[in-house]
Amino acid sequence: MITHATLGSWPGTDIAATSRMVLGECPAHAHVPEMPDRGAHASMVGRTLGMITELGADLQPSGWRLTDGSGLDQRRAATMLRDDVEIFAEAAQGFEGEIVLSASGPWTLAAMVELSRGQKVLGDTGARRDLAQALLAGLSDQIVRLARLVPTANIRLQLDEPMLPAVATGRIRTASGFRRIAAVDVPELETTLGDVVRGVGASLDGRVMLHSCASDFDPGLARRVGADALALDLSGSVKPATLDALAAHLENGGLLWWGLLATNPVDVVPRPDALVERALRLLRPLELPVEIWLERVVLTPACGLAGWTPSTAIASVRVLRETAGVLSEEIGSS
Repeated sequence: MITHATLGSWPGTDIAATSRMVLGECPAHAHVPEMPDRGAHASMVGRTLGMITELGADLQPSGWRLTDGSGLDQRRAATMLRDDVEIFAEAAQGFEGEIVLSASGPWTLAAMVELSRGQKVLGDTGARRDLAQALLAGLSDQIVRLARLVPTANIRLQLDEPMLPAVATGRIRTASGFRRIAAVDVPELETTLGDVVRGVGASLDGRVMLHSCASDFDPGLARRVGADALALDLSGSVKPATLDALAAHLENGGLLWWGLLATNPVDVVPRPDALVERALRLLRPLELPVEIWLERVVLTPACGLAGWTPSTAIASVRVLRETAGVLSEEIGSS
């Protein structure tokens, strides 16, 4: 049976109400909500830096920056994350589905965080290595804590890497904006990401998902770095090469979190029949066994829903639930 889920990012500021909503609306895969409307401390980068204890950071006018010691903003981010997880865990007592914790991946983090002297971490080979190692340690601690708080659930880590294609092709600008940081060689890119994926995945039975809304994200990367699941924006046109790579990912046992519902423009909720029609147009040419679609696909929004209003965000999740049911019937009867 095809299932459905959100991708973590959600509008509003009420973590308790949102936690109850996610657990009720997404009983198979419930994200610990990421709610950036509460400020930079609750954003993707701030939340992730709040998980890290081995490196200090603070918030500057230009964004997050590494410092010699933990700053007030990093401590605030850590406190907010701790409270969020505890509130979610209280609502999730007895939950037997999958709980998903999202965080920035090492390359997106390196592309968005600065060194103490103002340059991007990405431009310093040693600094980006240290940041990835600190990220691995921080993520491992968070996973252990979440698993202890909700022992009835399986835990999955979602690594958000929207900047990774730009990192790989040298499109990230320096802090000054006057030049671009050199592209990271593929071996280093995959080794660093793989170390984080496999390091955290060792305690999760490999339940690690790569997520990117970038149109040029390579679907084959998930298998090469050891991630068992892939979450992509597939709400628009999809290149034949991407379809072939997705088919290979599924045939090799990978899971696909299929970003079927477009998130731009915001607050536009399509009819389920339109989503079913689009899904069938995409999947039929691949000619994969019915069991693969029914057992390895999760329908999601194309990206996070933080820019939406809470009411339409909830409506979109309910449309995905209905779409998943109808699509399962259509595929099963074909």
